[in-house]
Amino acid sequence: MADNKQPILNDAAYNVTKNVVTLLIPALGVFYATVAGIWNLPFSVEVTGTLAAIATLLGVLLKIAANQYAKAPEQNAGTVVVNTTDPLVPDVDATVKIPADVLKGTNTVTLKVLDQSGVAGRDF
Repeated sequence: MADNKQPILNDAAYNVTKNVVTLLIPALGVFYATVAGIWNLPFSVEVTGTLAAIATLLGVLLKIAANQYAKAPEQNAGTVVVNTTDPLVPDVDATVKIPADVLKGTNTVTLKVLDQSGVAGRDF
């Protein structure tokens, strides 16, 4: 756990940014192109072309960031499996994969939560 680099965007920020790039910006371009055609608004080609270029550039940057995040060493010290549907399996089961002598020298650890309650393998 010596290399504790954090991603530039957390999951929530990444998801919001991805939705803006893949949904909002293209929708604005289509909206402006449509409204500009109906109301004879200026620069419809320039506005929609600029929005498409922005969406493409940001999409490429998001893909690069996602690839770097996927290649980064795992940031979790272990897993916590949650299962509330099977009475024969404990509700919570934690596994820590770093040695005890390393663990005792740390103040905090990060565990990945796997929800096994009805949807196998769902990550948070």
